[in-house]
Amino acid sequence: MDRIIRIAVDGPAGAGKSTVAKLVAKALGIDYIDTGAMYRAVALKLARTGTDYKDGEALAVMLAVTDVDFSGGHVHLDGEDVEGLIRTPEISALASSSSAVLAIREKLVALQRGMGQKKSVIMDGRDIGTNVFTDAEYKFYITASPHVRAVRRARELEQKGQRVDLAQVEADIIERDYNDSHREHNPLKKADDAVEIDTSDMSIEEVVGAMLAVIQADGKGITAANAEPLFVCYPRCSTCRKAKDWLDARGISCELRDIKTDNPTEAELREWHRKSGLPLKRFFNTSGLLYKELGLSQKLKDMPDDEQFRLLASDGMLVKRPILVRGETVLLGFKDAEYERLF
Repeated sequence: MDRIIRIAVDGPAGAGKSTVAKLVAKALGIDYIDTGAMYRAVALKLARTGTDYKDGEALAVMLAVTDVDFSGGHVHLDGEDVEGLIRTPEISALASSSSAVLAIREKLVALQRGMGQKKSVIMDGRDIGTNVFTDAEYKFYITASPHVRAVRRARELEQKGQRVDLAQVEADIIERDYNDSHREHNPLKKADDAVEIDTSDMSIEEVVGAMLAVIQADGKGITAANAEPLFVCYPRCSTCRKAKDWLDARGISCELRDIKTDNPTEAELREWHRKSGLPLKRFFNTSGLLYKELGLSQKLKDMPDDEQFRLLASDGMLVKRPILVRGETVLLGFKDAEYERLF
């Protein structure tokens, strides 16, 4: 990377900000900064020191000797890795109530801005584009309907074995939206120059693809060491040809590879799977891999992972939608109407 960029990601709770921000960071090879974890770390120190955040004088003394940073994806409080200590219900509740205190916000915003001056970062929160990085090179506002966010949250809780009242979860989300957007200091709102993405009807891969499209399309973003896009497709695939024409018209080099005569090797498939960050079966399903022999798809489903890769590399296969490999990113299964947003 030849220069520092800052990517601001804002939006309401449950819209998927953290999930997509982490994947974009991985794709671009930059640091993801979890601002929520920073407020949790301060809450942990409040609890440890017995400091009342409503006591301005005592809080100022504590904050003066407080440092929060990230290393290896973990949040560090005064040099200690506290990633495993900040997700308890008690710390979550204390972080929620104390995060509105101006002194705490000013302290953490100063630390966040310092991070953005030293290295390329993607940061998500409620006021990143409107307060922390008002001059960020890229700003996104990630949202979704309250009902969709409630369903997602309820699913997460159920997977943890908790009983869930969906109506109550949705009511809580609506209340939090109101509180976040009406707080006195730096309320949640979309920056005027932010790109808004409604994730209600989008997959994680589609949201990440849309964000990377914005970052990579204007020439200001990071250029991967392997910047040549590679499409792997069936030769008569009209979708792939349309995508190639779109890229060619914009001077973006693109190779259409005939997988019937030039199958990806097993090593290539394994590497693409690694880059995609997807579970194996989702990787295969999303890329639309089919087989010449009827019934082979069902056989594939029941095969061990190693056998699947071996068969994919050795047998002729059809691809319903293109696989795009660009640098450290693998994007799969986009429909015609989404190509312009993707690129």
